[in-house]
Amino acid sequence: MARSEHRLLVGSSDHHPDLLYATGLLAREPIIWLKGSGQAVVVTAKDLPASSQKTLPKVQILTASQVVAKGRLDDAAVIRKLLEVRNVKRVLVSESFPHGLARELRRWKIKVKIVSPFFPERPIKTADEVKKISASLTMAEVGLAEGIQAIKRSKTGRDGLLHLGGTLLTCARVRSIIETAVLQAGGHPIGAAVGSNWQSHDPVEGGDGPLKSNQPITLAVSPRSRKTGYFGELGRTVVKGRAPEAVRRLFHTVKTARGLAFGLVVPGSSAADIHCAVADYFAREGFSTLPDATPREGFHSPCGHGIGLELHEAPLLCSGSKELLKPGHVVTIEPSLHYPAIGCVRLVDAAWVGPKGARNLAKFEAVLEI
Repeated sequence: MARSEHRLLVGSSDHHPDLLYATGLLAREPIIWLKGSGQAVVVTAKDLPASSQKTLPKVQILTASQVVAKGRLDDAAVIRKLLEVRNVKRVLVSESFPHGLARELRRWKIKVKIVSPFFPERPIKTADEVKKISASLTMAEVGLAEGIQAIKRSKTGRDGLLHLGGTLLTCARVRSIIETAVLQAGGHPIGAAVGSNWQSHDPVEGGDGPLKSNQPITLAVSPRSRKTGYFGELGRTVVKGRAPEAVRRLFHTVKTARGLAFGLVVPGSSAADIHCAVADYFAREGFSTLPDATPREGFHSPCGHGIGLELHEAPLLCSGSKELLKPGHVVTIEPSLHYPAIGCVRLVDAAWVGPKGARNLAKFEAVLEI
């Protein structure tokens, strides 16, 4: 990096993936991060706790009052002083950099250039990052296990509706069970969804109505670790009772497609080719995709996406992707088929791209009938 290339991030690392990646510090309080050719600088409104300072051993930690002895202590004034001391007139910022702050810096003759991606190396996960993603996947497994167990323990009424503890078992109730389990395991249950095809909503998105026996029920959850900020994602489809033959065939096809996709996840593979191979397999098995149908039918979502400090990040496994898989990528594998007349089957796992192939980071079995 040239001496003039100073990178600047501003915000809360709890909501700013690049800032969390740069500092390793998960905090709600806003901070300023500046990195040139030497040691990075982190500026906070007040002194960081000792536990937080341990995560930043190679960073100079200052408070705003230490940077600006007198006068305004707002972000613009602090940044101006930091750059003035270093004789810097140009900074590189991310796409999420506050527009008002950029405008004020430019008013002071400081050039602000947006670069994207800010950290091109972020999609490549270290061994430590893979462990953190795996920990979040464990939280997802805990949540799904509790949700599926609730469905399994339920009783079927004469109307075919499921009851647990004498009351109706609904999508919202199972979702609450999943979310509670994830919270107890140390995660935020982002994007928990429970749905069934016999209702009018898309089961992939989830719903709120009662659940029925002998019908496919989709469950998914994407926990974010409260400790590390890393995400996991896991999804399954189950049937309480006896699955119709058409649903069985749907499940077998999706499960086979999952194996096909995992087999293609190797360094150098095209993300688009993996998606298209799954789509072609579905078509050969007689499951056409009708994207213009209402609701859409078939395989109408990406086969997967990168996961880490964001739930959805590079690379994206879809037909239009130009990306190639690299060792260290962690991507979801989530083939699905949805036909309102039959049901929805969706399986979501996470694949770590190793030197020779993929390893499933999830350890949750895929069983249809419970």
